[in-house]
Formats: sequence, structure tokens, C-alpha cells
Amino acid sequence: MYRADSEKNEKNRTERTSMRAETLNIVDEIRQAITLLRRHL
Repeated sequence: MYRADSEKNEKNRTERTSMRAETLNIVDEIRQAITLLRRHL
């Protein structure tokens, strides 16, 4: 049972890390888009 919990926790940690990386990429894309918009205004 402990091993199953440990594997589940590791999977959740991996998913959170992946989601964080994806979120940071989206934030970076939004920043770039805002920079481009400011240049054109």
C-alpha cells in the first residue's frame, strides 16, 4: 500500500511539474504578444 501511494504521489508531482512548465510557456507567449502589441501602438 505504501508503494502504491508513493507511486501515486510521484505521478502527481510529475503532472504538476509538467503543468507548471506549460503554464510558464503560456505566460511567456502572452508577454511576447503584449510586447509586440506595444510596439505597434
